[in-house]
Amino acid sequence: MASPVHFTTLVLFYVLIAVVVAIGPTLGISCNEAGSVTRIDRPWLKLTGSIPPQIGAFSSIKYLNLSLNNLTGWGNLKSLKLLDLSHNQITGPIPSTLCNLTNLKQLDLSGNQIIGPIPSTLGNLTNLELLNLSRNQITGPIPSALGKLTNLKELDLSFNQITRAIPPTLGGLNNLEFLHFTSNKISSFIPLELGNMTSLVELLLNENKLKGSIPHEIGNLKNLVALNLSNNNLNHRIPQSLTTLSKLSYLYLDSNFLQGPIPSEIGNLKNLFELNLSKNKLNGLVPSSLANLSRLSYLFLDSNLLKGPLPSQIGGCLQILSLSNNHINGSIPSEIFSYGRHTLNLSHNFIEGEIPHQFDSDNNINILDLSHNNLIGMIPDFSWRLEELNLSYNSLEGPIPEYLSSQFSSDSFWGNKYLCGNLPDFSPCPSTPINKLKIVEIILPVLYIIEATNDFDIRYCIGIGGYGSVYRAQLPSGKIASLKKLHRRESEFLALNKSFKNEAKMLSEI
Repeated sequence: MASPVHFTTLVLFYVLIAVVVAIGPTLGISCNEAGSVTRIDRPWLKLTGSIPPQIGAFSSIKYLNLSLNNLTGWGNLKSLKLLDLSHNQITGPIPSTLCNLTNLKQLDLSGNQIIGPIPSTLGNLTNLELLNLSRNQITGPIPSALGKLTNLKELDLSFNQITRAIPPTLGGLNNLEFLHFTSNKISSFIPLELGNMTSLVELLLNENKLKGSIPHEIGNLKNLVALNLSNNNLNHRIPQSLTTLSKLSYLYLDSNFLQGPIPSEIGNLKNLFELNLSKNKLNGLVPSSLANLSRLSYLFLDSNLLKGPLPSQIGGCLQILSLSNNHINGSIPSEIFSYGRHTLNLSHNFIEGEIPHQFDSDNNINILDLSHNNLIGMIPDFSWRLEELNLSYNSLEGPIPEYLSSQFSSDSFWGNKYLCGNLPDFSPCPSTPINKLKIVEIILPVLYIIEATNDFDIRYCIGIGGYGSVYRAQLPSGKIASLKKLHRRESEFLALNKSFKNEAKMLSEI
């Protein structure tokens, strides 16, 4: 490791010439410019090797960006305000001498192969506004000394192998807007002190080993837009205080051990765009207040213990709705198809009744999974261009529409023993003679009635109304039946015909 450079004015002059001659052409700097250079911004130069120690002779440099090169090693650049060495091949530990760069405002070492712990001496860089050490191989704990960096606005330690607890001292970073600790091995509890970081816009602690409950103090972070606590070992209930974060657009609590019901107040998060509560132990009903979330586009509630019927409306802009692997029962509300969704997954529940036939012609469901339920009836006429379809393991009956059987395999319909169609493992549907038999079955009772009334003789008429006459008839079985015969002129009007059908339907249900 080269030591800090100290030169007399004369020596510095010759070193500047040497540096410019050696690396100036590569960096695009001429001899005449060397003395006044304050900024070197040269990403993508395909440089290799170490950073030349002589570059420290550029005492006026305040901005050095050599990102996305193939550099290894370190330089000593005491006057820097910005040091960006991201996406190189820097190896070894972070040198403690970086603490000498006290003018630094931005330090980005992300995307390298740095190993070892974070030096606690970085806490001396009190002018830092950005510290990005993500995507390395850093181990050990987060130094509590980082709590002294009160000017920090962004702290990113994601995608490393950092262990132990989040130090409570970080709660003093009142100016911090972005805190990213994604994909590490951080354990213990979420410190309550994080609730003091009221400037936070993004808090990403996902993919760690955090345990215990979500602190109620998180509800103090009124500027939060994104909160990601997924893939941890968090338990207990979702704190109601989270439902007061009115700016929240992205909330991910999935893949934990959260229990209890989903707070009904979640409908207060009017700006919510994506909500993922899947893979927990949440129970109770699906809150009807979700219908209030007009901006919600992605809703994942799958793999929980939710029960009861589906609310008739769950957000008008949903592109993806996933409620699979729960205990949902009742029928599918027709309104659930009234919006242009991309994916609808209600599989592995206890949903019954028929698949709704009231489809909006503007629908565009590409992926539909209703498998492993108790659905009955016929497969409706889907007017969408389906990319994936799974209706397997229900009690559906009747023919599989040809356009579906030509597009999807038997797997999409398997487990419905009353379905028929032109697919392997399914019986062909009954042909025309069966249809003729059904017609005969309908006509024969009518013939019996005509015969029983002697072709509607007046002797069998028991009443005359404005639209037709009612006749009494005794069927061959001995049962007494009444028959209403429309007047010929009235039977020609569609409105009256419809009225007659409604009356017949009503009488058949009495």
